[in-house]
Amino acid sequence: MKNIFALLAAVFVLATGCCSKKKAAEAAANNVSFEYETTTRGAYHKVIAKKDTLTFIDGRNRNITSKVVLPEAEWNQLTKAYKTVKPEAMADLKSPTTKRFYDGAAIATLTVVKEGNTFKSADFDNGFPPQEIKPLTDLIVALAAKYKKSDEN
Repeated sequence: MKNIFALLAAVFVLATGCCSKKKAAEAAANNVSFEYETTTRGAYHKVIAKKDTLTFIDGRNRNITSKVVLPEAEWNQLTKAYKTVKPEAMADLKSPTTKRFYDGAAIATLTVVKEGNTFKSADFDNGFPPQEIKPLTDLIVALAAKYKKSDEN
């Protein structure tokens, strides 16, 4: 009888531990947001991706110009791409190109806000992010193009 009780207790602990880890992972994915910002002398654009929304900010006044609902499947793609990123190391990443130095490309940055902590990448050329953050930035840019276009119609 004691063996059965011990076995049931062990199964219960393992089951709740697995559920807790899954819930913790889901909660961590919900407590993160991504900001992709581009700027030149004459333009400013920012895309903010959160669990439920994609927000667009255009112009130097930095007012929200539009906001769309982000489907859960696309949010899951973003969090999957984010798993390869080390936010603490983003500030030290080297840009593969230098077009932004002579107005050949907009200056871009990626910011990750995770559980109240803000991690900002070093500047890079828009369209040419460092390899370490390329999957995430490319996905944000693609989603922005998709939803900005559909929002304007």
